[in-house]
Amino acid sequence: MGIAGMILCIVGLVFSIVPVVGGLITIPCVVLGLPLSGAAFYRARESGTRYGVGIAVAGCVIGVVAIVFSSWAGTFILWYTIATLSG
Repeated sequence: MGIAGMILCIVGLVFSIVPVVGGLITIPCVVLGLPLSGAAFYRARESGTRYGVGIAVAGCVIGVVAIVFSSWAGTFILWYTIATLSG
């Protein structure tokens, strides 16, 4: 579960650079990846293994970075478009 969540969040991070495509691909990937990583983190903590905890934490961090970067890129491009059109 942790590796699947991390891969989905990495895919979301890669596509978060492009604003329109990022909104269509990043959000669903991260919405699926974050709960998978969170569940893997909880499951690994309960079982006591260190390997699963690291993968799950990495997936959660990458997912949060993807969401923040996607919203930042969209906001910047919207601001730049408005500033350019207004002269």
